[in-house]
Amino acid sequence: MTQEGLSLSRPVQGYLMSLSTYYVRSELFSYN
Repeated sequence: MTQEGLSLSRPVQGYLMSLSTYYVRSELFSYN
């Protein structure tokens, strides 16, 4: 992997992680 692709995939990974945690959080809140 090139340095450019590595620096580009890092923020995307963090975005997906925060998005998944937000989705799971909303799912848990909907059950309550």
